[in-house]
Amino acid sequence: MFGYPIKMNVARKEIERDEDGQPKPGAVEKTVTTLETLNSMKAIWLRNAAEVTEDEYNEFYKHIAHDWQNPLKRIQAKIEGTLEYRLLLYVPLAAPFDLFRRDAHHGVQLYVRRVFIMDDCKVLLPEYLRFVRGVVDSEDLSLNVSREMLQQDRQIQRMRKGIVNKVLDSLNRCAPMKRTRI
Repeated sequence: MFGYPIKMNVARKEIERDEDGQPKPGAVEKTVTTLETLNSMKAIWLRNAAEVTEDEYNEFYKHIAHDWQNPLKRIQAKIEGTLEYRLLLYVPLAAPFDLFRRDAHHGVQLYVRRVFIMDDCKVLLPEYLRFVRGVVDSEDLSLNVSREMLQQDRQIQRMRKGIVNKVLDSLNRCAPMKRTRI
């Protein structure tokens, strides 16, 4: 699947400035039109982590979690083997307002080959990790996926185990170390 970037002519007003950044006396304001790429059409979880800024990751989190704060932790991984998938998960800084509601939105979105499948995928994370928000994109699942198939699919069960392990390992690394003497 190929993506085409969205490009648009953007007009900006510019004025000549000196070394200090102050407008030069008698300078005339000109309108300069340039062709800029507005959307690279590559999903943020597919891009190399070195080319994505922290601000882009935070904006993506705010968009999918409907949160106004930056996340506490970002968990990003590409798992390869018999099953290939990528995940971009976030641990929020504060507990979500609907954390203790059973019918609340879990927040993990499932994609298959960058095609959106399901918004509230409760099969991928257990209920005790319902505060985690993010995206899981698989290359190996079928695009013809139903809720019943997700609950009984062995690939989904392996994905769930891998995702839960990644989240718990990340949370363990965040926790303060307790040292006991014997």
